[in-house]
Amino acid sequence: MGNNSTKVSNLKTKLENFFIEVTETLIIFVAIIIGLKIAFNSRTPVVTVPTKSMYPVIKPGDILFVEGWDVNSIKPGDIIVYLGYDPIKYHRWIYIVHRVVKIVKVNGKEYVITAGDNNIRSICLIHDLPKQCCYDVSYVKSCPNVIKSGFYPPPGLPLKKCPVFGEPKGFCIVGKVIMYNNTTPLKIPYIGKYLPHF
Repeated sequence: MGNNSTKVSNLKTKLENFFIEVTETLIIFVAIIIGLKIAFNSRTPVVTVPTKSMYPVIKPGDILFVEGWDVNSIKPGDIIVYLGYDPIKYHRWIYIVHRVVKIVKVNGKEYVITAGDNNIRSICLIHDLPKQCCYDVSYVKSCPNVIKSGFYPPPGLPLKKCPVFGEPKGFCIVGKVIMYNNTTPLKIPYIGKYLPHF
């Protein structure tokens, strides 16, 4: 009888220790996420890229670091992360990583037109556009209006910031991908393939 009560007591102690460790781990994880959000001033300071839309600059599985932005800081050529709606594959709101092609003004409001580098090449080739549109991203701002994304409605992605905390309401821009040397995204390559998307 004494052995059974000792076993039950040991099991209870092990379970209590396990739940304490899990709780401590979760608290540390949440603290890290909140700390990163505050440090980077971004709703999603780290994002995993699941597709080839930005290939070859960004590859599937790359983990990117995203910083906050202000209205005057976004310009053609920047790589941004935004909240868009996927009506075809996922049928839900998702984070999209695309390059800014141009900024347009309609009825006094500013909108961003974006596309993936790989998508731009495909569109250019399909529509037989000039080669510089397809292979040199510095020229994409002068390409015809066929370059657009399907993740937001016309006239474009509203130039609106996603809240760092709280629920975003509709289309909004999370932030800019952090670059070094002004040309290369700061990233951890490939590891994101083995992690859940965040």
